[in-house]
Amino acid sequence: GDIKSRVANLHELSPDMSIDERLDAAIVQKLLPKLHGSQRQLESILNILGNLCLVEGFELPVGELFDREKFNLSESSDKVRFPVSLEKITRMYRNAHANGFTSFAEA
Repeated sequence: GDIKSRVANLHELSPDMSIDERLDAAIVQKLLPKLHGSQRQLESILNILGNLCLVEGFELPVGELFDREKFNLSESSDKVRFPVSLEKITRMYRNAHANGFTSFAEA
């Protein structure tokens, strides 16, 4: 199934989850596992996806979004809409930089 059906299924399984929590889970389960490739292929995609995980109207340059010193996820939770996804995307981005390649399974 697609992300839309995953969000609907999550609502049935856990009706107490907010729409953002369901979307966050669906992104991690359905979208991010499809991403794998070289740093060159994925750097801008991961940056775009990372910024989409932030609250509307808040955006960070790529150098800051994935830099623990400049943006600490746990200290900035009010600026993050999809924290589980952003954490995984950050690990994927850092993997790409460290190894020249990244995949969902390795991050």
